[in-house]
Amino acid sequence: MSYSYKLKSHPTQSLYDHLTGVRDIALKTHKHHTIKPEIDDFIEIVCMCHDFGKGTTYFQRYIENDFRGIEKDHGPISAMFTYWMLPDKWKHLGFLIVKKHHGDINNASDECRIDEVSWDFKKQIKDILDNTIDELNQIYDKYLEDKNIEAFLNWLDDESNLKSIKKEFRKKKYNIEDLLLCEYVYSLLLTGDKSQLIRNDAYIPDKQYPLSFIENYKADLVKDALIKNPKLKESDVFNLRNEIYDDMINKLDTIDFDKENIFSINVPTGTGKTILAYSAAFYICNKIIKNNLNIRPHIIYSLPFTSVIDQNYEVLKEIVENNINKEISSEDLMKFHSVVPIEYENFEGYDARFCFEKLAK
Repeated sequence: MSYSYKLKSHPTQSLYDHLTGVRDIALKTHKHHTIKPEIDDFIEIVCMCHDFGKGTTYFQRYIENDFRGIEKDHGPISAMFTYWMLPDKWKHLGFLIVKKHHGDINNASDECRIDEVSWDFKKQIKDILDNTIDELNQIYDKYLEDKNIEAFLNWLDDESNLKSIKKEFRKKKYNIEDLLLCEYVYSLLLTGDKSQLIRNDAYIPDKQYPLSFIENYKADLVKDALIKNPKLKESDVFNLRNEIYDDMINKLDTIDFDKENIFSINVPTGTGKTILAYSAAFYICNKIIKNNLNIRPHIIYSLPFTSVIDQNYEVLKEIVENNINKEISSEDLMKFHSVVPIEYENFEGYDARFCFEKLAK
């Protein structure tokens, strides 16, 4: 039987649609990374619980511009719900991620101060019990198993539980793995949260530009140059460029990427290092895909000056346009540095900035 969801996360969207949308986008993004599938459950619970606190009439009135009290704040109670829902190994990280998903995560031991958060829980608890508990039970039915929202609210209403959590956070020790996991899931939650509102889908690159793009572009350049000046074929520099390119591809053919993964290209100025760098990157991506190494490759091109970024962007733009026979858009290729204009297809303002910076990173 279908359920008519009435609670809202935003003025034009239901809380249920937002939570499940954020969950789906975060998991899709995580799957694209092909790392640590064992944290799928962690990601899912964090995403589903991050806006639990919006299920109060205080927040529902707030988004209708009818309430301004602190009881509308959804971060602390949502963090508590996340803590309650997660297994022990993820409780503290989940709490931190959700509590600060509209801010910055600071010192973990400072993020659970009873004097900061406990006073308004009683009002929120009573409000949920009186008004919205049935819908919240329905939203979280899949995850509650033999529990229910009332059990959580009873747990939250017990001051001894809050004191116990405060003590845990004061004594808890973290390592670098905890930090990386916290930052990673935090980034997935924020990505899902913003992407769901802007595009309602994950930002997954779906274009793969094969090595043939560069080879076609290079062949067209040579053809045009020889038409203009046939004597170029006898030029030492012209032939040296071809020799260097062929030598690099031949060496890449012999490399075992399971054993070697750091390479350098050391050739004289004027012998086509930009094309060589793009060719090497495209070649390695293709090899990874062909060998089915369970890795979705990404090319990260790091350059020291904005002027060099501009120059190399123009070369790559020419390579792509030469092969797809049309002018490219920001959905095909973007230039990203501190003074580049913020432009993205079909989006303006904040949405354009988010799309632009999300894809550029």
